[in-house]
Amino acid sequence: MTTFDYDYWPFAVATAAPVAFPEDDKVTFLKAAYDDGYESFRFGINDYGARSKEREGCILERGRNRWEIRLAQGNERRLLAFVNNFSVAGHAVKRWLAGERAEQIVRDISSSLMTPSGAKASHFITDEDSPT
Repeated sequence: MTTFDYDYWPFAVATAAPVAFPEDDKVTFLKAAYDDGYESFRFGINDYGARSKEREGCILERGRNRWEIRLAQGNERRLLAFVNNFSVAGHAVKRWLAGERAEQIVRDISSSLMTPSGAKASHFITDEDSPT
């Protein structure tokens, strides 16, 4: 099992030049989740996440412009989905943390869903009968 070191927001962000750049989607996600009261973090090489007391969401890089969203409640995974846009993934995680159901999140991100080669579907939802 791989153990990651987590960098919890806020942390220093390096820029390529001394001029001001617009924030990238990843920093925007980390800041927004943190500002909404969630614990946001970076781990691995280019993976991100945030958690509340009951829920957690992670965004894992799966290639150029491909991201895997993993949403969990407690120790149970509720949604696994693949999208082509980090910003869409970030909004999905924040909505999950705010209490939205996985089915609604999938409906709202449907235009960004993609099925990776070798996969049977663009997403997988588990039973959500447990209380939020």
